[in-house]
Amino acid sequence: MSRSLYYYIAIFCITICSAFAPLFLLSNPFAIPFQPKAEISNQDYLDIQEQFKNVNIHPLLRSLYPSDQGYTIYEDFCGRSSKGISQILIDEEKGLFPRHDLVKIGEGSDCCLVCCAPYDGVRDVLLDQIVKEVANTGFNGYFYYRKGGFPNPTGKEIQYAGVPYCFKIFMMQEAHQLGFDKVLWIDSACLPLRDPTPLFDWLDYRGALLNGWTSPPWLWRYILPSTRQLLIDLTGNDVLTSSYLHTRIFGLRMDSELAKKLVEEYYSFVEMGTPFLSCYPEEFVLTALLAKPEYTCWGFYPYHVLLVSEEGDDLQEITQFGRNNGYFFYQLRH
Repeated sequence: MSRSLYYYIAIFCITICSAFAPLFLLSNPFAIPFQPKAEISNQDYLDIQEQFKNVNIHPLLRSLYPSDQGYTIYEDFCGRSSKGISQILIDEEKGLFPRHDLVKIGEGSDCCLVCCAPYDGVRDVLLDQIVKEVANTGFNGYFYYRKGGFPNPTGKEIQYAGVPYCFKIFMMQEAHQLGFDKVLWIDSACLPLRDPTPLFDWLDYRGALLNGWTSPPWLWRYILPSTRQLLIDLTGNDVLTSSYLHTRIFGLRMDSELAKKLVEEYYSFVEMGTPFLSCYPEEFVLTALLAKPEYTCWGFYPYHVLLVSEEGDDLQEITQFGRNNGYFFYQLRH
């Protein structure tokens, strides 16, 4: 099924199944009037950042936010949903221009780690550290990264740069275009602790590297009721009763037909924009999609992957603990 046909079917389903949903949920609140193009210049990025200033999601969020019903505060929804339109793609005054690079690690291989970060003075700085630390694990492969700018593998993704946290799949697509089938996304705050090759072996064998857990009982506080219902209408799955996917470490065998299908469906959600209105935008979207029967064959990785930092951690002690107990990454506080 073509992406455009899937999109119109989705719109039809929403219209008939969500009678209570306002019609403005069917238009992308993050999209900017920028024509698709393969090569994005520095001037283009400056123009895009100016266009971001005209994107106002507050009226929509205010109308959808359920006050005094136990949900997390409005500012949390606003902050997370605004990450795309507030990101720094370029900063001429500070001499920060979009950069991307494919770094050979060790002897290289057909395995590729990917990551990107805006210029926020935190994630872009951490990204430099992550790239260096990968080499210390003994990994043989490549690391593809972006600092500033935005992944734009087909030329049209740039229109949706304002959609919060949508970039991970786009970065993986760029790596695939560079010739890599086994692609693993890692967040810019995930410090490598040991050689991630076993994760690529699992990815190659199963078709995906997925991490998650049973949805906790408090999760409802972080998704708007309208977004939850929209995802139910689109996928048939309730994210609050599905196994929750976290995407800090997330991999796909990009050449598989199933991965291609997931990417196509994901793109249709990005084009809509509204499925990303939550505190965990891309994770709720992918949780809903991956709960569909055709994707359950992938399953979750059954072993330790990520050790999450806690206040008071001693970095040297906690990273050694992580290595001794089989963790591949340690998420730094940021």
